Amino acid sequence: MIEEKIGVITEIVKKKFLSADTYNIFVTNQRLIFSCLTKDDKKETERRLNEKVKGKSFKERLMIIATHTYELPKRYDTMSIEEILEENFKNFQLAFDEIVKIKVKRPKTKDSNNQNKSDYLVFETTQDKFTVTPSSQHALNLLSQVLGDKAKIPKIIL
Repeated sequence: MIEEKIGVITEIVKKKFLSADTYNIFVTNQRLIFSCLTKDDKKETERRLNEKVKGKSFKERLMIIATHTYELPKRYDTMSIEEILEENFKNFQLAFDEIVKIKVKRPKTKDSNNQNKSDYLVFETTQDKFTVTPSSQHALNLLSQVLGDKAKIPKIIL
């Protein structure tokens, strides 16, 4: 079976005891590729934002900045899955058969503003267990689509 890119979950934070790294997750029909975000990736997003606001009025700039989010670098459009995996020493893959389950957790505590903390995902693999935040609706739908029953996502969230 030929491996195909199905989607990308951008800018997630992988947490493991006393460490955290930011990743993009490339979802294929056979595995998940965790690609570590570098300073260059973040600078490219800033550069794109600067291009968008050039020559705009103050009000237009505020609107663009307020709605701007991280954008996946263009170089990924032409890269193969293997090239993405080998790009950085922190990049890694999870084959679907290595994933035991992925659960959505809702923190019971509130933040300092008395707001509910955002949901997070717990990845349990055959060798490891780690959390990933934030869990967006897009991420939940994509993982549920490719992993089926391994993604323990309550139907109320979907």
